[in-house]
Amino acid sequence: MHWHLHNKQKRNLYKPVPYLTHPSCPYQLELLRLRAQHTIHIIPSHLHYSFKAPRSAYQDRVCPHCFAKATTVLGDEIHIICHCPATQGVLQQFTAKFQGLTRLLDLPPFASFTPDAKTRMVLGNPPPQVPQKGLKGWITEATPICSEFTYALRMHVTSLLPAVVDMSSDDEGALSSDSHDDFSPILLPPGFQPASTPPNATILVSL
Repeated sequence: MHWHLHNKQKRNLYKPVPYLTHPSCPYQLELLRLRAQHTIHIIPSHLHYSFKAPRSAYQDRVCPHCFAKATTVLGDEIHIICHCPATQGVLQQFTAKFQGLTRLLDLPPFASFTPDAKTRMVLGNPPPQVPQKGLKGWITEATPICSEFTYALRMHVTSLLPAVVDMSSDDEGALSSDSHDDFSPILLPPGFQPASTPPNATILVSL
C-alpha cells in the first residue's frame, strides 16, 4: 500500500473490478457470487465448510460428477468449466457467443485460448490483449455474456445435484469445522409419552 500511495502512477486501490462496473446487467450477482465462492456447490474447490471435522484439504475437494465414475480429479474452476464431461456442455453452448465477442473486440479467436485463459475470460477477466482504452467496450459487451453463462452453469449443476446445501463463508448460520455431528435424541421427562394422535385446535389454547 505504501508503494501504491507514493508511486507516480497514483493508482486507485478501491477501483471496482470490470465485471462489477456494468450499469445494469442481468445475472450480474450470479457472477459475483461465483467469483466470491458463495455458491459452493457449483465449484467443489470453493467448499470452505464441511459437515465432518476436519474440513477437507483443498486437493481433496474432488469433482463429484467424475468421482461417481471412479475418477478422482480436483473440482476447481478450470475442471468444472472446461473439462468435466458433466458440466463442460454449458461452455460449449456459449462458445458461439464468446467467439462473437472476441471478433467484436478484435481479439484472437476464443477457440485459440488455453483452458486457463478461457476460464478467466468467461468469469469476467479481460484478456491481456484488451488495451486500457478498450476496457469500456469489454465491460459493455462481455459482462452480460459472462453473467448469463454463470447463471446457466449454476442451473445446470443444480439440476445434477437436486439436494444441495448452500453454505458460504459469510453465512452466520454456516457450520464451522468444529461443529458437533453427534446428536442425541430428545428424552421425555418422567411421566410423559408421545401422543398417538395430533391434538385438535380446542386443546391447543395459548396461555
